[in-house]
Amino acid sequence: MIYAERIKSKIVDVWSQDDAQTVKFCHALIDYIANEPNQKTEILTYGSIAQVLEITPDNPTLSRVVAILSSNFDALTLGFSFFDESETYYLEDEEIKLWIRNRILYHPNTGELVEQAGENIYPYFIGNKSALISKVENR
Repeated sequence: MIYAERIKSKIVDVWSQDDAQTVKFCHALIDYIANEPNQKTEILTYGSIAQVLEITPDNPTLSRVVAILSSNFDALTLGFSFFDESETYYLEDEEIKLWIRNRILYHPNTGELVEQAGENIYPYFIGNKSALISKVENR
């Protein structure tokens, strides 16, 4: 069995009674990650995920889908990026930990302390295609 199919089955088992739309969107995003070229699934934002699912970014189901696929399963990995005036920087785990704990961010390029960095830090997700297309034992 392919891991993506196992995840989809578990999602049906847990959420189909409550929320058929969440199940549908989870399945669609899993299929997208598993079947699209890596460059299309390496950096996914809420906006790009909404486009894949053909919904608006403010649709409340979007947050639920992302939460399920990133916390309950390893279909999505959470990351953070920092935007300055000219570039996007993908933050390392230590940088984001420092930000979360102390609200301190040093500019990834210059090393200078960034004032009000929170206004320019955004989440993104990485689709875990290799996990989704891997084979797992049937249980």
